[in-house]
Amino acid sequence: EMGVNASKSLYQVRMKPMPGPVTGSIDVQLQSIREDLPVRFEHVTEHVDRDAPDPRNDLVVRHTELAKGPLTLRGTCAIEAWVEAGTPGHGPNTMPVSKRVFHFNKATAQKITLSEPPHERYAEGGAFTLVDGITGQEKRVNTEWLGWQKSVTITVDLGSVQDIGSVGIGTRNETYNWIHMPARVVFSVSTDGLSFTPLGSAAPPSATEVWRDEGGLEQLRTATPMGRHLLRTEQPGRGRYVRITVEHPGAIPEGYSGAGNPAWMFLDEVEVR
Repeated sequence: EMGVNASKSLYQVRMKPMPGPVTGSIDVQLQSIREDLPVRFEHVTEHVDRDAPDPRNDLVVRHTELAKGPLTLRGTCAIEAWVEAGTPGHGPNTMPVSKRVFHFNKATAQKITLSEPPHERYAEGGAFTLVDGITGQEKRVNTEWLGWQKSVTITVDLGSVQDIGSVGIGTRNETYNWIHMPARVVFSVSTDGLSFTPLGSAAPPSATEVWRDEGGLEQLRTATPMGRHLLRTEQPGRGRYVRITVEHPGAIPEGYSGAGNPAWMFLDEVEVR
């Protein structure tokens, strides 16, 4: 079985997002270990109903293209890609299909700065990971998250003064792996990047519960479900610069896995709407 999985991984296409040619756009590189085989992809906008009768849903007559360089995205869409090892022009056949959904909001692919870089162990993609349109999924994939063991301030330049209805950032709760949610997140906006007006703050629930690990040892964990949580404020404002100050939770409390060690704080996507 390991051999089968290893062979399939040779044909898996990896999608690597990076800043596009203009601010607000994303370039997606389609990468495969098998450089001798072409990569074919399909670009699906959010307006396409995947369940409706449509030639694109028929793998034999899908409207697909060969990847000849990075794909430039400027709005919410889904990308499917696979190595072409069957009949040219047809669908993915038995090849593994990689799918990635990119969600655009006002902060997506905009200029972003960090007061503190993420820890080198969880830094893939750098600050752009927080505005690359990719929301972390239920199963943690490290390329979707940045990790810190200290507080960090994030500033996003929206490019122009805009009305803002809500600001948020994705955080992760996975205490059994030493990953804790921030103590608090503070949101503010500015028209000039110098003077910031508070919008509000958000904090995770503090309730805890007891559970038994695989060895039968009792441990504490937050009552908040494991996985991704969006901490946000819906206080409206107006500005060009959005600042998010994320306060590190500190040392892991007694009763939790890794107690006494610095907690990991994982962040994934800034959302400005």
